[in-house]
Amino acid sequence: MTPEQRNSLAAVIAEATGESLSVVTAVQRCSGGCIHHAVVVDLSDGRRAFVKFNRTGEEMFRLEAAGLAALANVGA
Repeated sequence: MTPEQRNSLAAVIAEATGESLSVVTAVQRCSGGCIHHAVVVDLSDGRRAFVKFNRTGEEMFRLEAAGLAALANVGA
């Protein structure tokens, strides 16, 4: 991953969480997903973030979040 891509990734994480994040120092791919790509991101302040992404846009993630919330509401 290029430095520009790492900076973009840090900016996306900061926007999604509402927190100012430090520099991305490492990115490691994760397995297990069949629709999305997934990575674990190490940050220079010692924190780690799990990031899922794809090219289909944000709507799929909104739908996934709604489904997970519905499962949580029924105690599943």
